[in-house]
Amino acid sequence: MAKDYNTFSDVSTGDVYTAAAHNLILENVENYRVPPMCRVKQTSGASIGDASNIILAFDAEDFDTDGMHDNATNNSRITINTAGVYLVIASVRYTAGVSDDTRISILKNGGNVGIDERGPNNSRSGQQVMGYYDLAAADYLEAQVYQNNSANTARTIDTPYTFLSAAWIGQAS
Repeated sequence: MAKDYNTFSDVSTGDVYTAAAHNLILENVENYRVPPMCRVKQTSGASIGDASNIILAFDAEDFDTDGMHDNATNNSRITINTAGVYLVIASVRYTAGVSDDTRISILKNGGNVGIDERGPNNSRSGQQVMGYYDLAAADYLEAQVYQNNSANTARTIDTPYTFLSAAWIGQAS
């Protein structure tokens, strides 16, 4: 459910402060106190085949203050309900080191908007990508990963460090 951020008109001396105006202010204060944000994770690690792209599915939530994720339907997605600027972070970690190419991408409505790539001789087992994005209601975000190793074997995701999150920063200007 989208949160409303109300705008107020200028007041003049002698204007009456009404209960309705007070309630609008309280609604804004509450929405800024608990802004739209969501962090989703996996409870069991997915297997990423060699030389393949996969969109990660997330079956659990650390938090979701705006109904942005469903653990069963389209569970690869965080869907924006409240428009604005969001800080988006996608993170992946493999249970075993990856020896060659790896990539993690943030997808917005199916298109790539953020990417972190590691080339040959990559000894790191994890990576993150993040950015600020101006998002409209109904936009959706996903995390896509890729790995390619010289042993031509699948890699397994390490669940505590694999997540996708979106946190509302403010209204777009």
